[in-house]
Amino acid sequence: MVRSLANEFDALMRRLERKPLRNPESLFGTIMTGTIFAPVLQKHVERLNRRCKTRLQVVAVENEYFGGDVSVAGLLTGGEFAAARNQARGNFAIIPRVALKSDEPVMLDGMQLDELQHQFDVPLYAYDFASFAGAIDSELTRPQDVMGEAA
Repeated sequence: MVRSLANEFDALMRRLERKPLRNPESLFGTIMTGTIFAPVLQKHVERLNRRCKTRLQVVAVENEYFGGDVSVAGLLTGGEFAAARNQARGNFAIIPRVALKSDEPVMLDGMQLDELQHQFDVPLYAYDFASFAGAIDSELTRPQDVMGEAA
C-alpha cells in the first residue's frame, strides 16, 4: 500500500508539473488517517504543499475503540474521528473511504457519515486517493464537486 501511494503521488506530482495549479491556496484542509499511515502520508502531503503551495495537513487519529495497538485507518470509528475534529484546519476535512462500510456510509461503531458531519465545523468527505487526486487536478475550491461522498 505504501509503494502504491508513493507511485500515485509521483504521478500526481508529474501531472502538476505539466499543468501547475492556478489557485493552490484554495486547497486548504485536513486529511485524517490512522496512526500507522499518517507519517507516510504526511511526507507526501508536505511535498505537495512545498511544490504546489497547497495548505493541507495530516492528522493521525488514535484508535481507542479497538485499543492502541490497532492503528489502521480502516478500523477507525466515527467516535474517533469526532474526538479528533478539533485538530481539523481549513475549509474541509477528509476521512479515508476505507473507514466506511463498502456499500453504505456507516462506520464500525454504527455512526452514519452524515451524523459525523454534524459534529464538524467544515464539510467532511470520505475519499480514496483517486478522488483526492481528481480534486487537486481540478483545482476545486469545493472538493465535493469531484470527490467522494459529502456528508
